[in-house]
Amino acid sequence: MRSFFSHRLTRYSLIALIFLCTALAVVPSQWDVMQYFRDYAMHIMLAMLIVGMAFFILDQKQLMISSLIACATLCIFLKDASHQALFYPRANQTDLYRVCHINAASAERRYEDVLNMIEEHNPDFVTVQECTPDWFYFFGKALSGYPYEHRIELPISFGSVLYSKYELSPSDTIFINEIPNLISRVHLVDDKELTIVNTYLHTPQIVKESSDVNERLDQFTNYILDSPDSPMLHIGDFNLTYWSGSILDYRLESNLSNSRKGIDLSKMYVPYDHIFYSHHLECVNFYDLELNDGIHIGIIGDYLFKESQQKNKETFSSNLSRF
Repeated sequence: MRSFFSHRLTRYSLIALIFLCTALAVVPSQWDVMQYFRDYAMHIMLAMLIVGMAFFILDQKQLMISSLIACATLCIFLKDASHQALFYPRANQTDLYRVCHINAASAERRYEDVLNMIEEHNPDFVTVQECTPDWFYFFGKALSGYPYEHRIELPISFGSVLYSKYELSPSDTIFINEIPNLISRVHLVDDKELTIVNTYLHTPQIVKESSDVNERLDQFTNYILDSPDSPMLHIGDFNLTYWSGSILDYRLESNLSNSRKGIDLSKMYVPYDHIFYSHHLECVNFYDLELNDGIHIGIIGDYLFKESQQKNKETFSSNLSRF
């Protein structure tokens, strides 16, 4: 084995391959192959760490250092895109507002399983995307405790709805490729208000040009910038990883923070559903929703209003924000 790595050409070729994989995972591109590398950036980061430890055992210092540098680069890049705090802050449960997002298409027709999950977690708000008429009918009959709703029902898929325990008023609807993205204003206790944006975006495989994706996200940016004093939750199926260039640009321009701290690296699953929140709020908990057989159907986040309403912008490193 050592004789294999003793050749200079072999070592340099492996070093070049390591940094090439890292570059493919970090640098945005419209090519499908490079997009695949970027989507699995976290798994590539873990692979670089394992490979680096293997080279350490094999006493290949140059290859070990190169692998660990690649791992550290990906780690910094991904942390910059994630929830910035090392731990979620503790909070009084009475001060929390819990929001749950479900993709009905992912749940297929497992109505009772979804209902049991909602009842178990008892969220204050439930948003649903890709909601078909049968799901609307089921929720209308079975989902109790949510007297308020904002919905747009379509004849096939891509229906959208927000169920709420608190009074709400429809604020606006942004149609993207004829898919409704509901904007609802919720009236909470103590005269507080919260705006919830329920989103579904086409995947990059359908919308090839990244400029088209950015233009769609710009519609949300313009709405958010027009309401700088409104506490905001932007939740839904973006069909982009939270470290994608389009999402990073969107969050930077709209000054929204990410609720996710990371993903489960034991699975090949890559999350495309997210909750982004404004500086008025603080995320104190976030996790994925999975059925008993491990099928991912949605996400849940807990949020509270900050005591101080002083603007607390999330900062990005100057080098990574360009991605």
